[in-house]
Amino acid sequence: MKFIDKDGEHSIGWALHAAGAATVALVIGIYYCFVVQSLAIRQESDTRRTDQLTLLLSESAAVQHENHNLQQELDALEASVAAIRERLPHELRQEEFAADLSRVAESVGLHLEELRWGAPEVTPSYTQAEIQVDCTGSYASICRFLDEVGRLTRITDIAQLRMEADSESPSHTFQVSFVLYYGVDARDSDKNEGVL
Repeated sequence: MKFIDKDGEHSIGWALHAAGAATVALVIGIYYCFVVQSLAIRQESDTRRTDQLTLLLSESAAVQHENHNLQQELDALEASVAAIRERLPHELRQEEFAADLSRVAESVGLHLEELRWGAPEVTPSYTQAEIQVDCTGSYASICRFLDEVGRLTRITDIAQLRMEADSESPSHTFQVSFVLYYGVDARDSDKNEGVL
């Protein structure tokens, strides 16, 4: 007994072939969408990354040289900051500075008559105090005195300078006001958590 005739066999065969072809087309389409396109996207990304790395490699000698120069500059700045910090004490240290002035004045032949301290001025980043120095001596000793004070470890600025010359005497009356800075470390450490 035959349930399917010859014409029906052909139509089932063609239907199976069509279903197989559709399945193959569907698998190829899915494969293309998920595999081939993702590989193409990855290849494009890898190509861009390769171009970037090639560019970096071609500039690497210049970048290394620039990095070396910047590192040297940073080291020099850090050494400079450390040297300045050593010259800026945490406290005023009036007696120490007065002793330094007396020692310098004596070494250059200048007579210190009076030292007067002003009230400290507190700013957000440091504190400063002014000291007025009255002295007498020759013009050369005054110049040497100012030069030696400028070479002291302590950072000082001259706020005011006045000299009165006596035509009948080689000695001159001299008055100078120095500004001393201190207290920078404590305030910087508080605000920047120990980093300048």
